[in-house]
Amino acid sequence: MRILRHEQWGGKESVNAEHDANYIPRIHSLTSKLQPFFQEIIVEDFAINGLHDFELNHKGKTIFRPGLVVCSKSTISLLKGEQNLLKIYFQGLDAKIEIDKSSIKMNTELRGSDISLHSLANDNLEFDKIAFNIEVFERNCVKNIDMKSLFVDGINVMSNITLNPDWLELTFKLDRVDFAYIKVFFKNFINRSIYDIDVGGFLEVSGRYKLSRSSPDQYQFDIDFADSEFELISLNSFKMSRSINSINYTLNEFGLHVDDRYTDTFLTFERYPVLLTRVVMMCEDPSFYFHNGIDIENIGFALATNIHLKKIARGASTITMQLSRNLFLNQNRNFYRKIEEVFISLIMENLICVPKEKIFEVYLNIIEFAPDIRGVKEASNFYFGKSVSELKLIEMITLTYIIPRPKHFFEALKIKSPILTVNLSKHVHSVLHRLKQQGIDLDKFGLWNDNNLEIEFTSDLGVLRLLRNT
Repeated sequence: MRILRHEQWGGKESVNAEHDANYIPRIHSLTSKLQPFFQEIIVEDFAINGLHDFELNHKGKTIFRPGLVVCSKSTISLLKGEQNLLKIYFQGLDAKIEIDKSSIKMNTELRGSDISLHSLANDNLEFDKIAFNIEVFERNCVKNIDMKSLFVDGINVMSNITLNPDWLELTFKLDRVDFAYIKVFFKNFINRSIYDIDVGGFLEVSGRYKLSRSSPDQYQFDIDFADSEFELISLNSFKMSRSINSINYTLNEFGLHVDDRYTDTFLTFERYPVLLTRVVMMCEDPSFYFHNGIDIENIGFALATNIHLKKIARGASTITMQLSRNLFLNQNRNFYRKIEEVFISLIMENLICVPKEKIFEVYLNIIEFAPDIRGVKEASNFYFGKSVSELKLIEMITLTYIIPRPKHFFEALKIKSPILTVNLSKHVHSVLHRLKQQGIDLDKFGLWNDNNLEIEFTSDLGVLRLLRNT
């Protein structure tokens, strides 16, 4: 852990952080709390212009004193090994911090900031002004994080998180913002044609999320867009295109089009077995025919599962969102790409009104199943040496297991990973159970005894015997 340079601390000019006996213990006391997450914190050209009675006490040790801090330009980097997790450059900072026995209050403003954070976006994001007013306090074993205001270049959000031993509750509100300005705010989308769309109206959102800390099945998620107004003025020259396996796909004001004249690999929707589309929809997007591209209920369930497991174990992408990502975006997992994915999905279903069957048809033709293996037709031949119409039910279920993890599955199958056997067995038994609940007669498929199942892949990939249902 090192501090590169620090200038003018409490009125002292050019204080060297590496030699200031009082300064170093304070910095190390504070940054040691971050050691599980970051191996190195680097602060460059950090100049404090004003400092008044600033102190933070932790377990009887003085780290900083609360008060007012005014800083000139600085660059802060958080590193873990060779990975630069976060880098922030700003031209100015004002911070007022108040601390007592049960609370911390912070009122901070960053000016002229440039932020590099891969989980946020691929490219650096520039902001003129970021300001937040937050209070953290604890009363009667209840912890509360009250974000009174988070202002980022014209967009303002308020939120409150309450934690007690039994439940977690989050409330939030996005102040009214024009749709035209949202396009200006999100200015780094990959598909530039999104900016050609001319829209009017405004967005105003509020919501509440309450979750039992002991059971992920007990939660409430409400979100309200009722006060928003939207008007499509013109799609103008909106157009997005992509070629996959020599097939050209185009999304424009007239719909989602497929140009497959040079190949016979594309399958129309009616050529897929009904049971296959049913199983895929059940596993990937049960509410596909009932949402408008975004499934709010599934977002609530995904949040509950991930919070309970303390990791990202479940996503909330609909089939429309997966199609948007696989057809027009990259596979980088960050917030900015997810927002663009949402934009394209809403455009596809709500502005262009692409039929659900068309969305599902293209999805089944382009979804990835292994390196350079796209679509159910190719996957059926690659894994099982069969046409789509020849697939057994257990093979259909196996394909649904592959969809969220195509590269990992293929590598695990080649080495017959024991973890793959366990997880695939759980998935197959779970899907079979749900099919039984929906009235599917498994006897027709020779699956009356789901404790003696095996999956026959091609001769190169071999046979995988599933574990018993427990």
